[in-house]
Amino acid sequence: QQHQQQQAPVIVLSQEELSRHALSIQKQAADGLMCLLRNIGAAYRLLSRYNCQGSIDGFLSLPQHQVETHFVLRSIAKAHFHANDYQASVRYFERVVATAPQLVQELEFYSTALWHLQREVQLSALAQELVGISRSKAASWCAVGNCFSLQKEHDAAIKFLSRAVQVEPECPYAYTLLGHEHIATEEMDRALGCYRNAIRISPRHYNAWYGIGLVLYKQEKFSHAEYHFRKALNIHPNSCILLCHIAVVQHALGKSNASLQTLSKALSLEPNNAMCRYNRASVYLDLAQPSTALQDLTILQPLVPKEANVYLLIGRAHQKLGDTLLAQMNFAWALDLDPKGAAAGAGVAGAVVDGAGVVAGGVSGAPLPDHLNHSPNSTGGDDVSLVSLDDTGESEHHHQQQQLQQLDDEQLQQASSSPSLQQQNVDPVQQMPPEAL
Repeated sequence: QQHQQQQAPVIVLSQEELSRHALSIQKQAADGLMCLLRNIGAAYRLLSRYNCQGSIDGFLSLPQHQVETHFVLRSIAKAHFHANDYQASVRYFERVVATAPQLVQELEFYSTALWHLQREVQLSALAQELVGISRSKAASWCAVGNCFSLQKEHDAAIKFLSRAVQVEPECPYAYTLLGHEHIATEEMDRALGCYRNAIRISPRHYNAWYGIGLVLYKQEKFSHAEYHFRKALNIHPNSCILLCHIAVVQHALGKSNASLQTLSKALSLEPNNAMCRYNRASVYLDLAQPSTALQDLTILQPLVPKEANVYLLIGRAHQKLGDTLLAQMNFAWALDLDPKGAAAGAGVAGAVVDGAGVVAGGVSGAPLPDHLNHSPNSTGGDDVSLVSLDDTGESEHHHQQQQLQQLDDEQLQQASSSPSLQQQNVDPVQQMPPEAL
């Protein structure tokens, strides 16, 4: 009797009550599932509209066990890629590969991100791994093509990217990367054909619109180039790289004020973008505003300390201000970084639209220096041991004299009289790596 008294009372439910309880549990589970799918769909919709930061925030707001899934990690990696944050993109793609090593879907973006970061060993290892997993996927051959493109072996890159479009004819990015490589070999008609195929497959593939604009720019069809750059911008409105290209074309058409407005808008999106800041300084110099140009160049110099074109532009600015001493110093530094004067004939603004496809396929007739060709978050290598004008607490004049004493008189004379440095106008788009997008 005591044992029976200690037992909990038994609640007997009718069949109707049991049915209602089961229905309530099913409804709660369905509501939870629908809420999850709704949040994933909202984040993916933002990604499809290239609202990269909004998409990243949306995916990261999901439960942690959902964030660690292959689809969500891959989507976050792509969002960082389209935002030109290649380091973050690579970090997430590494987690994607660790989550599902046998899935190669959309890993062509991973290889392009590695191309932008100039990680040769990692890119080579990825290419070998993907080809070992599947030879029937475009991503595998795109990785191999990007690997050869990084080595400047563009003919080999074209061979493997052609294989990519052969095994997967409906992959627009493979066509885009192939188009970039054709630009690198000066085969403009073939490049246009590749970009048009990419647009035929995916009309919202902004990289291909950018590629057509780049070809038309190189052919000096500036109005048509601006049209295609704007088509790309309508698809990806938050791309500071596309804004920079539009600004360059506007300046070529004589719309310098509009160009400055466009560059200012681009820098508001990405203040540390070296290409945009360099081009704005160039426009200011052309408009005879060297003091304003120096403000941008002062910010730009520590971002790309190895870029000879930056010192060239600083020298031109000081020359227009009548400060011969500082002008000669910067010309000498530019010559020291690029003794053959190659930088003066090559564009400084590297395109970075998106990996080997503009960026995808690392292509550039004469690739820009690493610092301007990479994501602003990429260091681009070790810093050059150049002495900045603000490195010490000494007076500016004394510091200048100290630096000049370290320069060889013959080199200084050569720098100050070199037509390749003082008179050569740098075309900021002429050598833009198509891979930039």
